Amino acid sequence: MPRYLPNFSNQVVGIGHFTILDPATVQEEDLGVNFFLDNTSLGKSRAEQTCYFLKELNPDVEGHFITEVCL
Repeated sequence: MPRYLPNFSNQVVGIGHFTILDPATVQEEDLGVNFFLDNTSLGKSRAEQTCYFLKELNPDVEGHFITEVCL
């Protein structure tokens, strides 16, 4: 995930829904730039893991993720 994700997390409280598009899996280098991810996320879908943790911030937010490459 990009480094700007922490700024997005501050806004999850005030939005109704979001969608994350990311076909990548979590790599070790992601752990240092995305504070939502930890060692248990390694090898899993980066979009799915980030969506899961963002929804933990506000269970009323509807979150979705897309892992297919969009052309």
